[in-house]
Amino acid sequence: MPNAQLYIDEEEGEIAGFVGMQGNYIAGIFVKRDYRGSGIGGKLIDFLKLKHDKLQLSVCEKNEAALSFYQNRGFKLVKKEIDQETGAADCLMEWDA
Repeated sequence: MPNAQLYIDEEEGEIAGFVGMQGNYIAGIFVKRDYRGSGIGGKLIDFLKLKHDKLQLSVCEKNEAALSFYQNRGFKLVKKEIDQETGAADCLMEWDA
């Protein structure tokens, strides 16, 4: 994510989570362990939806929690690819306004 634009969520004066964007592509979204399950990730996604008409991301097929998180926020599976480094299936997901 070295060339990504970062958006940060602060709670009680500390960074609770952030998301890195490269154009319309979500390069990574991270929520501090203490704040997981508190809506920070959803808040970050909602913020991005205000700024973009289309969002894309890749998530490992085995990460069922992440797949569910994105599907619950309107992301659809576009295609599956095998990651050449890990041999695991990655899911390209997309959201359109």
